[in-house]
Amino acid sequence: MDMLFVRDFAGFTGGHLRVANYIRHTAASGFVRPVFYQTPPSRTVPGNIFNDNHCSTIDTLRPFPAYFIAGTDWRILNRAGIDPGGAPVINLIQDFRHADPRHPLFTSLKRPALRICVSAALADAVRDHTNGEVHVIENGLEATPVPDPQPLHGAARILVAGLKNPKVARDLAALVVGQAEVDLITVSCCPSNERVSSCRRSRRWHLAAAW
Repeated sequence: MDMLFVRDFAGFTGGHLRVANYIRHTAASGFVRPVFYQTPPSRTVPGNIFNDNHCSTIDTLRPFPAYFIAGTDWRILNRAGIDPGGAPVINLIQDFRHADPRHPLFTSLKRPALRICVSAALADAVRDHTNGEVHVIENGLEATPVPDPQPLHGAARILVAGLKNPKVARDLAALVVGQAEVDLITVSCCPSNERVSSCRRSRRWHLAAAW
């Protein structure tokens, strides 16, 4: 069975990354074949992670036997005049906007779907307003044991990444200025590959995420 994924990409976010992960999970399942559509303006946005998806794509929307919908993807289908109707729908919910009655996403909870929430707290916030089952698959990273600290033989170098909360990132960076070299990122860009490789080789780059 084919399952349609849709996206409107204007710049990298964690939400886009999670949807890209689910496309790969679906392809690896062997049960469902992912098919991907993105809006025409998305295709030329620099750094679009969906341009590298190794799955079937379509350029024109049409009804599908199953759908994977996240965030404002409902609007893309609405504009195309596509109503999932009785087709199976998986609705990924990644933030608390859906639980706010003042937000347009709140009304989408009444549409029939199996919903996946990224935390138990988020599931609790939306469950009483949903039409369909609610499940929890928590976001997170598998943690590995922290190795024993090694002497630095010099000042540490710290990367502070604060794309989502620049103020917190700047405050955090200010706390360690004078004690370490600090690289601060508060806009949607990344250090050059050469610079990253140099820092890795020196083993002096530590990461502080202020998202």
